[in-house]
Amino acid sequence: SIEPVNPGDIVINEIMWSGTSLSVADEWIELRNTTGRVLDISNFELTQWDGLSDVAMVTIPVGKTIAANGYFLISSFTDTASRLKDGTTVDVVDSGVNLSDSALSIKLFTAGGITLIDSVGDQSTPYEGIHDTLNGNYYSMERTSIPGDGTNQLNWYTCIDSASTADFFDNVADERGTP
Repeated sequence: SIEPVNPGDIVINEIMWSGTSLSVADEWIELRNTTGRVLDISNFELTQWDGLSDVAMVTIPVGKTIAANGYFLISSFTDTASRLKDGTTVDVVDSGVNLSDSALSIKLFTAGGITLIDSVGDQSTPYEGIHDTLNGNYYSMERTSIPGDGTNQLNWYTCIDSASTADFFDNVADERGTP
């Protein structure tokens, strides 16, 4: 039998809410499996705050899983159409990934919206990350290694790893993150 996914088994681990030098729409969300087992995330739902309520953003297609202690990338663009380095594994491409720069709140639910698995943000500006178009800086917001409560800003930091620009991006601007 398939074991249920419980709150904390998956965390929203990294968010590129700023977009990139390519487009403000070049955004992504990384999920992390905190368990030692493969997790089936068929029909899991990501919602976001629209200013009035939580609305559907992305539904994970049937048959998708996250490897034990693995990662799962959901992007608005494919690897080749984005600033992500070509060959980056994008597990789901969905143009519904459209993240707020001023009222960030994202929730991950099991299929049918039954169980809340993780939450990020408090309907205000993102806790961390940089979107500085003047200087061309686009830095992701990353969860601490021991995830804690995703709605607590102390459990997040800005990716400042300068090597990540060349490691994970097309290296045309100062874009930092570890998708």
